[in-house]
Amino acid sequence: MKKQVKKTITWSAAVLALAFATPAFAQYDNNQPQQYASNESVSFPANYPWFSSSVPQGQSFQQYLRDNRDDQLALESNPGRLYDPEWRLQRPRLRSFLQSNPDLWRGLQSQGYGLYNDSFSSFLANHPRVASDLRSNPELVFNRNYVSSHPELRDFLANHPNVWRSLSSYSGYSSGRNPNRWGAYDTNRQWRDAYWWHDNQPDEFYENHSEWASLNPKWLNQDGAYDNQHQWHYGKWWYQQNPKWVSSNRPNWIEQHRYWQNNQATVRERNALIQQRQRQQALREENYRNRQLQATRIQQNRQATRQLAAREQRNRQDLRQQAARDLQNRRYQEQQAARGQRNQQQAMRHQEKNDRKVQRANQHREQIAARQEDHRAARAVREQNRENKHEAHEQNKQDRHDGKDKRHGNGNGNQD
Repeated sequence: MKKQVKKTITWSAAVLALAFATPAFAQYDNNQPQQYASNESVSFPANYPWFSSSVPQGQSFQQYLRDNRDDQLALESNPGRLYDPEWRLQRPRLRSFLQSNPDLWRGLQSQGYGLYNDSFSSFLANHPRVASDLRSNPELVFNRNYVSSHPELRDFLANHPNVWRSLSSYSGYSSGRNPNRWGAYDTNRQWRDAYWWHDNQPDEFYENHSEWASLNPKWLNQDGAYDNQHQWHYGKWWYQQNPKWVSSNRPNWIEQHRYWQNNQATVRERNALIQQRQRQQALREENYRNRQLQATRIQQNRQATRQLAAREQRNRQDLRQQAARDLQNRRYQEQQAARGQRNQQQAMRHQEKNDRKVQRANQHREQIAARQEDHRAARAVREQNRENKHEAHEQNKQDRHDGKDKRHGNGNGNQD
């Protein structure tokens, strides 16, 4: 009886702590797994999947954890943190290390699917599509949109906030799955075998180590039942789903686990709190989307304003360039006109010069012609003068001759 009272008080305190404390998984209200609820601090066993030979550079990651105690302790309390993008964002050294070793990170991602506890593994076995997605990308279990788009996953996570297997479960069968070695450490770091867990912590037993039930075939019949789909569920699940059926058909469960009645109320409170947080989260997401949309619109308006200003500046620049070209064209035209005018004036001067040359040439020719005419006239005069002189000379000569002859004739007459 004292143990049951102690369990009830412990459970109630945990629920109150969940209701009033700010959860470490603050941004994951959409029925996503409560990643940081574990209080265990068991060291990583040597056979842990992250350090196996199938993970490239797995030993270097093991060495990194030894060198970075804070990251090691955080992951030992809950290995699933490694696949939480927001948690890694708060660990810059770990993020830088994984970014520098992409092959290692891909190997660690490939091991994520094998780190789920048995209850979540059973769920995935009945939901192959979700299993295929998480096998490819274990980070999807932290993705709000993905969880919201799969109602069956969302409902499961609402009732099973922790989906990751504790390190103690690996320590329990570090040498192989030998049923005689199954067990785990309790919160006081004391080793307990599977039978102790079944008798003293049955909820923990079926929540995280349901495979231990194979040690005693009677346990499945006395501690749970199959649903219409022939899927087995622990009695606590049945009580949460249909307490009247449990009261009518399995009253011994309630007698053995009286704290379930208190848990039922706390579950309803927790569900109401989850729904309230979901609504608040939806409101925050809606506000965030609105802010993003508004910021996008403001950015688009600023971009459009910058583009308009750039176009106006280009237009002004084009106008200045066009004005410069027009001014250059006018100057060119003026230069062409001035050059044409100078050419015309030069042509006129050249024409005038040519005209003067022609005039001078004509005058010269006229002068030459006049001189030639004067020379011809003078020559004619000279020739006329010579002819006149010659004629005069000849006449004189004839006259002399005639005179001589006359005198001679007169002389002969006298003689006669």
